[in-house]
Amino acid sequence: MLTEEKTEMTNEEVREALKKELSMPYEDLIRLHPTAADFGTEFIDYSPQGELTLAYPLKPAQRNGYKLLQGGYIAAFFDNNYGIFSYISTKGSPMPTVNLSVNFHKAVLEDTSKIFVSTRVVSAGRKILSMAGEARNERGDLIATCQANILNTAGAQISI
Repeated sequence: MLTEEKTEMTNEEVREALKKELSMPYEDLIRLHPTAADFGTEFIDYSPQGELTLAYPLKPAQRNGYKLLQGGYIAAFFDNNYGIFSYISTKGSPMPTVNLSVNFHKAVLEDTSKIFVSTRVVSAGRKILSMAGEARNERGDLIATCQANILNTAGAQISI
């Protein structure tokens, strides 16, 4: 969990804050988190182990000419997970992505209507927050994995 100025949020507090943030009325969500609103991001879970799972309903416009989900959307879904977690955990401090590496394992076929992205903190320092995650389809098949480094502009203390 992240702390700011030695005010530590418990995992349950982070979970409830994430759930509340993503369930706000669309008009507020589009203003505060336009990407999350545009994607139709759905809160699924924030585990006691610190793993955030969000769901992304897929839209026809996100598919290429072969009716496969375009890979850039998968990268954006990961970045959205990292961003929402960082925003909530630091109580609104900006934490920009330094780098993001996605490995694609399986195509997202036309019969897939939703992707589930689970992310977690791997290591944390005063300057860099390293995160990793997995994307899966509705059947639980591994679609992609991702590693990212996030700039800890807040200097948040993190315990994992």
